[in-house]
Amino acid sequence: MTVISQAGRDRAFRASPMQFLALPLAAVLVWLLGRQLSSVDPADVRAALAAHAPWQWALALLATGASFRALGLTEALLHRRLRTGVAGPRAAQAGMRAIALGQAAGFGLVTGGLVRWRLLPELGAAQIARLTAIVGLSFLGALAVLILALTALGAGPLGGGLATDWARVLLAGGALALLRIAPRHGRDAADGLR
Repeated sequence: MTVISQAGRDRAFRASPMQFLALPLAAVLVWLLGRQLSSVDPADVRAALAAHAPWQWALALLATGASFRALGLTEALLHRRLRTGVAGPRAAQAGMRAIALGQAAGFGLVTGGLVRWRLLPELGAAQIARLTAIVGLSFLGALAVLILALTALGAGPLGGGLATDWARVLLAGGALALLRIAPRHGRDAADGLR
């Protein structure tokens, strides 16, 4: 049987002012969710789910898992590069959770930053903000590369012709830069994940 002292009980039941906001905020969010879900027809949801074969769902789950693993590794590499002192696996877990909750809840950078701050309280607000900004910029950079690649193939949103030629030049230049940078930094970064 565990015995808790009176001081321990007092600490356990002492609430901060922010905790008193949680219940009204949760009530508002449940009300908003109810309003959003009132227009959803359950039959439409079942039909949409049944429109895909089980192997497609399995493949989607595997791709999602691989994507989050890559995001976690990226986060761990950023922590190592920024010398935050957070171990690779812990940094990867915090990054995956921050990105998942940020994307699910919306307002991704702010939500993700708050999740990182909650999971890594030893980092200050400035370090969390810097890390979150770099994660956001890396996403935008990856999106730009994807758009360039699609454009280089003639399938991108920028059209064909001269845009396709410039996209090929930019992709080739970026690939050469990566080949120059990767050997120097890749081995050191991979060591930080172990």
